[in-house]
Amino acid sequence: MILEVIPTDSKHPVYHILSDFFSGAILGASISTIFFPINVVKTRMQATLGTKFENPFKIISIIWKERNGSLKELYRGVHLNFTRSLLAWGITNSAFNLLQRTIG
Repeated sequence: MILEVIPTDSKHPVYHILSDFFSGAILGASISTIFFPINVVKTRMQATLGTKFENPFKIISIIWKERNGSLKELYRGVHLNFTRSLLAWGITNSAFNLLQRTIG
């Protein structure tokens, strides 16, 4: 079983790496999911290079209309962002804490 492979002793170095990975992954993916619509607006604003600056509220209204006024459509693609964030934040958090324990 997998539970027999995961160390439960808090002094074991793998225990710290795994706990740091999972806590960073869940935190990062949660934050990324909550702020996903803001990221969509930011990406849209950055994609229009060389045009007049538009108000972010105007951009969100354009996106809202393009996606048929649906909250589900506003979050289209969030599953890919969630998966990417799980890995990126998990690796970043565990590497940071490993370096912090090693150096500090």
